[in-house]
Amino acid sequence: MINLANNIKFLRDVNNLSQYGFAKLFNLTRGKVASYEVGTEPSLKTLVAMAKHFNLTLDELISADLSSMGPRPSEAQLAQERLAEETKWERLTAELELLRKENAELKKDKAHLQAWLDQVIKRGL
Repeated sequence: MINLANNIKFLRDVNNLSQYGFAKLFNLTRGKVASYEVGTEPSLKTLVAMAKHFNLTLDELISADLSSMGPRPSEAQLAQERLAEETKWERLTAELELLRKENAELKKDKAHLQAWLDQVIKRGL
């Protein structure tokens, strides 16, 4: 696990997490996180949870030098972005439906006015 210890420290730093805050994310103790940062290897279950949370592959978490890679959004950030996108589409859909209803009402009004105008013209006023 070539870069794991450095990557855990890097992920904490870039996400502004203390060892305690990082530990809470994965139901660990602060001491466990400290030991991972000096080379103790986490369980596979913990590695998978970390990789998923930070939107990384296991290989990236273990082997890559994350500090040299560009920033990547966490799973929570991706979920927020998806929610924002869904909310945007819901608002656009609601707005489109409102415009359709308004258009239908305007068509009725136009037909009514056209009928009235036809009657006025027919009477010669």
